[in-house]
This record gives sequence, structure tokens and C-alpha cells, in this order.
Amino acid sequence: MMQTIMNILDYEQFKIYGNEMVFKDDKLKKVDVKINSVGKKMVINNEKIENRKHIIVFGDILADVNMVQNVDYETLICIGFLNKPRDPNDLKQYLSKYDMVIVNDGSFEEPIKMLR
Repeated sequence: MMQTIMNILDYEQFKIYGNEMVFKDDKLKKVDVKINSVGKKMVINNEKIENRKHIIVFGDILADVNMVQNVDYETLICIGFLNKPRDPNDLKQYLSKYDMVIVNDGSFEEPIKMLR
């Protein structure tokens, strides 16, 4: 996974608005929350993303899909993470908001295939 992230970081056209994640030995060791989904919604707009029309949203709560509500986009792909479902309806709710949901800390292979 780290190699994939590093490959993405090589491209100048990417704008990443999110939280700081620290990895060690390909495992997530620390997450430092820089901005929440409500804050992202207030920060992310057409001007901020230089009027880009194709957007990928990664989120781990249902409200994360709203972070681009102030953006005029043509293509939006939303990928959700549901690691510990508390209720049998959780997956159904996530699938109603996200295009793809990765459950129980699953593999990132499917989103990578979809993006290729």
C-alpha cells in the first residue's frame, strides 16, 4: 500500500485534503486529525481544487461523502471504509452513500483495479 501512496504523491495535480497518517512497516501507526468532514465541506470548493471535475473521496464515516457538496464535478467516486460494523444495517447504509466499501480493514486491491 505504501508504494501506491508514494506513486500518487509523485503527481503534482493531486490535491489531498485529509488527516496525517503515519505508517511503519506498512502498518498504520498514528492518525492525527487535521480537519473533520464538516471542516472539509467548508474548505473544499471549486476554486480550492482549481475547478477540477473528477474527484475521488475516501471516507470512514457517512458524512464524509458530503465534503464535496460545494464542488461542481463531472465524475465523483466515493470509497468508504467500514472496519467494525456495529449494526447489521451499517453496510447497507455505507453502500447507499459510497460507490465501494472496504470492510474489516480489507484489501485496497479492488479500488486500485477500479481506478485503473
